[in-house]
Order: sequence, then C-alpha cells, then structure tokens
Amino acid sequence: MINSLRNTFNLPESPILAIVGSGGKTSLLFRLAKEYSPLVILSNTAHLGMSQGENADKVFQVSTSQEIDRIITSEFKGILLITGMPDKKDRYTGLDEMMISHLIKICKEKGIPLLIEADGCRGKPLKAPAPWEPPIPQEVEQVIVCIGANGFGKELSEEWVYRVDDFANLSHTALGDPISPETIFQVIVHPFGGQKNIPQNARRYLLINQADQPDQQEFGGEIAIRSLTAYEKCVIASLNGIDFTKPVQIHRVYSPVAGVILAAGESRRFGSPKLLLQLDGEPLIRRITKVALQGCLKPVSIILGAYPEVSKVVSDLNVNVIENRFWRLGQSSSVKIAMETLSNSVDAVIFLLGDQPFITPNILQKLVHAFSISRAPIIAPVVNGQRTNPVLFSRETFSSLKGITGDTGGRQLFQKFPVELIPWDDEKLLIDIDTIEDLSKLDN
Repeated sequence: MINSLRNTFNLPESPILAIVGSGGKTSLLFRLAKEYSPLVILSNTAHLGMSQGENADKVFQVSTSQEIDRIITSEFKGILLITGMPDKKDRYTGLDEMMISHLIKICKEKGIPLLIEADGCRGKPLKAPAPWEPPIPQEVEQVIVCIGANGFGKELSEEWVYRVDDFANLSHTALGDPISPETIFQVIVHPFGGQKNIPQNARRYLLINQADQPDQQEFGGEIAIRSLTAYEKCVIASLNGIDFTKPVQIHRVYSPVAGVILAAGESRRFGSPKLLLQLDGEPLIRRITKVALQGCLKPVSIILGAYPEVSKVVSDLNVNVIENRFWRLGQSSSVKIAMETLSNSVDAVIFLLGDQPFITPNILQKLVHAFSISRAPIIAPVVNGQRTNPVLFSRETFSSLKGITGDTGGRQLFQKFPVELIPWDDEKLLIDIDTIEDLSKLDN
C-alpha cells in the first residue's frame, strides 16, 4: 500500500490544513511537511515544544502580523515554521487569531501549503477537548483528527486519556471502564469531541496512529468503518514519530463505500413482487435495505423498475430510490444507472441483490474491511468454494461498469480485473429467491 500521507488523504497541492486530537499530531505535521516542496509553512495555534520545532529547516518567532509579511517575501525554501514567542516551559506559544488569519490569507494568495497544529494532548494517545479547544482557524479547508492506538483496550484513566473526565462524559462511560471501539467512536464523532470547532465546509479526515500490531489495526478498523459517517477518509497507520529514517506504514484506508440494491426485475418466475415477501415480519426489500444501512454503506440506493410501488415500504429509511425505466434491458441497465448517481467521494460500491434474504451487516463490513487493506478492484465472498453475492467493485472498475450490457451485471468484469475472494462460513448467503419452491429454504 502507498506510504505517502499526502496521496493517502488525497490532499491538494496547497492545503490550508489543521491537525487536532492526540497520538501523533506533531509527527503528522512534519511527516506531511516532508512531502511538500519547494516550500511548506508550518504554524501552530496551540503550544508546540521547542525541541519539536527543531525538525523545521528554519524557525521564525513572531509577535505581529507585520513580521509575517517580511518573512514570506523572502526566497526561503524548505520547511518553514512560523510560531509564537517561547514561554517559560520551553514551548512556542500559538499564533493568535489575527496573526493566523493573516498567515492563511498570504498562503492562499501565494499558493503555499500551510499546515497548522491546532491542539494539545500532553503526549497522551486519547483526549477530549477543553472548553477553549481546539483553536482551529475558521479559514481552514482541511482538518485531520488524530488518535493513538496505544490507548486501545486500556482502562479509562489519566494515564491514557487527556481530560479523562470530559472523555468519560462524552462517551457515557466511567473511569476504570475498558476503552472500547464504541467508547472512542462516541468521542470522535461527537460535536463537542472530535468534531468540535471544525469549520462547516472543511474536509474532515481521521488518522488512527500507533497501530503497530495486528490487533490494534483490527480494533482501529471497528472505529474507522463506523466513522465514515463523519469523516471523508479514515486512515490506520504507524507514523514512527519524526524519525525520518523509518518510513510511514499505511495499514488500512477506509473511504466511503456505497451500497446499491438491484431490485428492478419483474419476478417472472416467482409470479408476484417477491420484494414484498414478508420475512420475519417485514418486506424482503425493507429487510435488505436496513442491512445495507447497518453495514456502514453510504449512500444506499435502491434501483426499482417493474414495481415502483415498492418504494412505499422504505419511504422512512435514509436511502435513495431510483427508478429504472429501462429495466427490461437487464440488470446491466440498473448497474449503469446506479453508477451515474455516485459522487466523486465514493471509492467503491457494493451491489446487493433484492432477492438475497440472508445478507448480513457482517458480510458487508467484511468486504469493506478487506477493501481497506488490499484496495483490490473486485472483492467477493466465497462459500464452500462457490463465489456469491454481494460483490464490491472499486473505483478502478467504475468506467468499465458503465459499459456493460445484458442481464449479468458486474459479473462481466471478473475476467478483466483481479478478484479477491474472502471466505465466508454461512451457507445461507448462497440462498436467493427465484421461485415459490425457494421459500422452503428459508425455514431450513
């Protein structure tokens, strides 16, 4: 997997980026800076250790906006740290609101990358913000929220969490409780936690650092997959501090995966709209739609055709219902319509069949986890040696999906792209409903 942080987060040539949170902010600040040239400016709105500033090629301590003007008109190249004056604890103070706004204005005008450390955590892997934190400038265009895997599974205490009482309140836990994925998720998506003070239009990313061990990566994956509701991308990595002799290791990259439920057919062999078949007290299409939502897919779309009235049974769910007027042309027509609706932020899509009753949130999440590791073009489950649905297709395949024809859907691409197969133990995943006789399988 690529080790470039800039490419992993898909950052622009001249970001105006703030880094907040805990567990490796300063490491990220300088690691990212190394990937920009010929000039990148670093700054801070929270305290920054003077020893950490030594990683810059040059440090300017300023107390007025006029000093910033003189600095940036020079011909300096490299990593330039523009910071406040030192305090009595060997820390640089942060730039005040007026100075950082002035610096942002100049960097935007000149197209200079600007990376800002905008939080403090006293070296702890996890934190909750104080009432005055984090001091994120409102002109910032990208924000990366950091957390450290060294706190995963530990007891909720001051040893692992900065402002532990606030952290406990945000996560609805008590001191001494184990720090679970759910605990951390509650904090990082909370408007007074990880989302606090982020400008409304800023792009939001999550970095889970210090994930050196496989169990930490699995733990982090449980956080990341759910956090896609709040963050554009969630990255699990080992930055290895600011020791540039050790490379950054990117373990997993989570990005939005859409769900598309193909349900446009006329159920000819079944004899009536099987999408409305009652299963465990609810229509089949509603059951599958809820599974897609629980599987952390976003957005979820349903492609209807022969029976548009089916939309009534999912009208209260957060899904897009799209009518395919060309459903008689086969499944490919629904796939192509779905592809036209996907936004540029979506990196993959999982196609679900509307007549496959035993799809579970777990198999959907398994596909997303696998994609975060391999970024394979196509990922499919296999049960007892038999490949089955649902199937994940990455952005790499999107242009080809738009060109398919007939009634076999995305299966046409299996000879064109490498397919990663993931084993699945539940034989019920092989069941779909084509005829009345198939209903007997549901009771077995």
